[in-house]
Amino acid sequence: MLWYSISANVVAAALIPFGPPSQYDVPTVLALVALGIVGLGAQVGLTRAFRSGPTTLLASLQYSTVAFAAFYGVLLWGDTLSFLSLFGLSLIVLSGIVALRGAAKPIQVDS
Repeated sequence: MLWYSISANVVAAALIPFGPPSQYDVPTVLALVALGIVGLGAQVGLTRAFRSGPTTLLASLQYSTVAFAAFYGVLLWGDTLSFLSLFGLSLIVLSGIVALRGAAKPIQVDS
């Protein structure tokens, strides 16, 4: 995970000169820093979950973030979902159900 963070920062820093000029105020910078910290925490939590939990179930639950993003898009910004979007979301939900039912033994999380 450390190498991922380092390489992502190096690539992002190398691309800065090619981006459009921008001027950020202090609240925007603080919001971006907070977003980075929350994202780091989520990545660490996800990595630990994949290390100790059932991979098939965790992978299907990870895809549920797409469904939540679509839900928030509809709820907060009034997005409309096409038939293909709804079909894809239903496949994500179905895969989660199959992963839950397909477990041969009860799921035990190591702590």
